[in-house]
Amino acid sequence: MFLMKISTTVWTLAWDDTDGTDCLFFAGEAECMDHLRALITGKISGSNIEEADQIRRLLTIRDFGAAYELWQENFNVDSETYNWGPQALEIESESAIA
Repeated sequence: MFLMKISTTVWTLAWDDTDGTDCLFFAGEAECMDHLRALITGKISGSNIEEADQIRRLLTIRDFGAAYELWQENFNVDSETYNWGPQALEIESESAIA
């Protein structure tokens, strides 16, 4: 038997809200940011105020940090927080050679 280790990086999007804490894992940054974009866009979909338009512009140019901050300030309730970023992941597996 030998031990095999695989190291990789995954992206996570974690949040706290009135329902508790949860987290999603993504294979890469683009996938994670696409999910965050969809989340924010969905929550501002009915709004035509200037801040919503600014958020949409920021998301279009992929300035997720600025879009998130503006969304938090103008639309999101204080009880909801989101965090995202890369996470190192190491997987160990035992394998038998016949």
